[in-house]
Amino acid sequence: MYIHKRSIIYRIILCFWTICVISIGSCKWTSDTKEISSLYDNVLSCVLNGDTELALKEPATIDEITNIYTHIYEYEPAVNGLSKSISYKKLNDDSDLIVLIGFVYTLSKDEIIERDTATKGIIDEISTTIPFDTDINSKLQMIVEAITDGLIYDDESPECNTSYATLCKKSANCQGISKAFVMVCQQMNIDAGYCIGKLNGIKHIWNYVKVDNYSIQIDLTSNDNKDYILNEPYSDGTRSLDGFIEMDCFDF
Repeated sequence: MYIHKRSIIYRIILCFWTICVISIGSCKWTSDTKEISSLYDNVLSCVLNGDTELALKEPATIDEITNIYTHIYEYEPAVNGLSKSISYKKLNDDSDLIVLIGFVYTLSKDEIIERDTATKGIIDEISTTIPFDTDINSKLQMIVEAITDGLIYDDESPECNTSYATLCKKSANCQGISKAFVMVCQQMNIDAGYCIGKLNGIKHIWNYVKVDNYSIQIDLTSNDNKDYILNEPYSDGTRSLDGFIEMDCFDF
């Protein structure tokens, strides 16, 4: 929202912005407008660059910002060093409209760029070793083998939920491993996303890939027998599926 220079009222309002904090929680998208799509892209661009503030061209609601930020924090595979909460400035004390977002990181901007460069380097190595004309099932198997080779499950280190931890440190949890798989697939123009559910009653995340008119579910984390591609993922009764997260963020 642009404020006219001669508007004394708006000047006074802007002087009394209230600083608040958004905490990550469960959410659903409330809009699929082009404006929200553009806002998502702007927030994601700032986060990937390690920027600390984003002044909004048009005010957005608290719910819209929360939904966007939650999706980016939980599922965007290239994100590094992002805190679970952000600060924001409201249009005024009585409004739920946000005019500025502040981002908090656990890493410096140089460290974020360093991790991004290292991760993309590994992904380039993986993608260049797989011939373009390889059939999709063979491609998936080769991607799985490249990611899981030497990989150790880790649910304690600060970066265990990142693609960087999976590909560069070879130590990550199911969220980091699933992000790495999506990131490699994106590089190779393979439509991949996330499966959200439980494994043996514990919150779990794995992947799916769209192939023509059907999807393949792939779990790089929990299969001791190395059968990562799940032809019948629920036959053993250990998994329960709550839903899918597509990386086209307005499809779910």
